[in-house]
Amino acid sequence: MYNCFLISYRNRHLLVDTGRKNSWKKLTRELDGLGVTGGSLSGLILTHSHYDHVENAANIKKKYNTRIIIHKREADYLRQGENPVIHGITFFSKFITERLSRKYLTRFCRYQPVDGDILVEDRYDLSLFGFNGYIIHTPGHSPGSTSIIIENEIAMVGDAMFG
Repeated sequence: MYNCFLISYRNRHLLVDTGRKNSWKKLTRELDGLGVTGGSLSGLILTHSHYDHVENAANIKKKYNTRIIIHKREADYLRQGENPVIHGITFFSKFITERLSRKYLTRFCRYQPVDGDILVEDRYDLSLFGFNGYIIHTPGHSPGSTSIIIENEIAMVGDAMFG
């Protein structure tokens, strides 16, 4: 299961994650139906670089002429179309995730490489895009996982499992 979110304010939009490539038609149909255009999609925020969050990133960047925002620790994975290995923090989660990650994620879950345009470190202010919010580094699930905080009320977390 995967999700993506659209944050909208005064005809400006930020897309959070893109889902799997098999959701491309539905995703773009929904975005287009909401009036999202290349001029109004201010950015694509990727919470981390696992395939189920980024498989449509290169195509979104191209179709909507937008910038990709990602944590600097995920940027090389995105550029190479690779998944960072999930490590886990407990004995059980380490045992399961490292074996599955190395066998499955690194071999079969590659995606179209694309460059990130804005690299986040600890915190990134979204007021530059006209939004009252920010991106924060929340490592655990992957080395550069991030979360988005909107108006100090809403938190969007890409994945928190095994972190």
